[in-house]
Amino acid sequence: MKTIKILTFGILIIPYLANAGEIVQGFITPSFGGNPNNGPVLLNEANAINKYKAPSNTTSSSSSSSSSSDGSTSVSQFATTVDNLVQSAIASRLVTQALGPTSSTPLPTNSIDTGVNTITITSIATGTQVTIVNDLTGAKSIITVPLY
Repeated sequence: MKTIKILTFGILIIPYLANAGEIVQGFITPSFGGNPNNGPVLLNEANAINKYKAPSNTTSSSSSSSSSSDGSTSVSQFATTVDNLVQSAIASRLVTQALGPTSSTPLPTNSIDTGVNTITITSIATGTQVTIVNDLTGAKSIITVPLY
C-alpha cells in the first residue's frame, strides 16, 4: 500500500517538475548578426573568400582586332541563320507532304550541306526519313515523318 501511494505521488508530481520554457537563442557569431561593430570582421571574411576579379577597362589601340572578332561573330551568326532557315523550309515541306499534297515543290532526295549540318532526305515506305549530321561534332539525328 505504501508503494502505491509513492507511485501515485510520483505520477502526479512529475508533470509539474518537468515543465519546459521557451527556447531563446542569442546570436554570438558575427556571421548571423549580433553587434554592429562586427561589420569589419564580416567584410574581411567576404574579401578573403571573394575570387572574382573585376575586368580591366583597357581598350586595344588597334580597331582591326575588335572588327575581326565582330566579323567572325557576324559570319557565325549568318551561318547559323542560314542553317535555321534551311531546316525550317525542310520542316515546312515535310509537314506539307505528310498532311497533304498542297506544296508544288517536292522535297529533294539528296543531301544539303549548310556548312554546319549535312541534311539527307530519303523517302521510305512509311514516310520520309531526315538524317541530320552535325559537321563539327559528328552527332547524328534521324527523324522519321510518317505519311497519313
